[in-house]
Amino acid sequence: MGQVGLVGRVGPVGRVGLVGQAGQVGCIVTISFALLSACDSPGRPPVESIPVVPAPRLPPLRQDYALGSFFWPLDLTIAEEILSRTNQFAWGLMDPKRQVQAFNVIFDQPDALLRFRRIARDAGPAGKLYALCAFIALRSPEQNGLVSVLALSTDRIELVYSDVSREVELREAATTVLSKRLAQRLRDERAETDTFFRERDSRTQGQAR
Repeated sequence: MGQVGLVGRVGPVGRVGLVGQAGQVGCIVTISFALLSACDSPGRPPVESIPVVPAPRLPPLRQDYALGSFFWPLDLTIAEEILSRTNQFAWGLMDPKRQVQAFNVIFDQPDALLRFRRIARDAGPAGKLYALCAFIALRSPEQNGLVSVLALSTDRIELVYSDVSREVELREAATTVLSKRLAQRLRDERAETDTFFRERDSRTQGQAR
């Protein structure tokens, strides 16, 4: 692919392109001179009086619920809401992920299995993947039924590993969870994730006072 690009630049096609560009430059100069002359002619408004139309504003970047501001320590109800509402299945420590913090807050509860059952039933695609990780880590046979459901899904989801993001089908994401043993990864990241958010959220709370 790279060799074809080099040949195109030095070969006959490249020369034709240069000639075409030279012709375009001459045409642009001629048109620009004509426009300037027209603006200076009698009866035409001066250039300064022509209104400047602002460029259209780009839509804001998509914001995920998990990227919001939260208090330390993370409340259990908020942790469940994060996994239920997030559109990203995220893990990795560059930076630590709020979803991983929420996952571990729920996982450490004595009724974690019941809570993840609700998330598997009611949450969006990302939450269902976190529920799958919980079923695997808890060695619950419910993981098999959830894997079967996810394997048939063509819904799309955003996978975020550290600072790398890509959009994939949910069934591919489920395969990633299994092949990379992400259930254990989420648990392994618990301590560092807690330290990160304890420091960051404490600073945020201090500034809000």
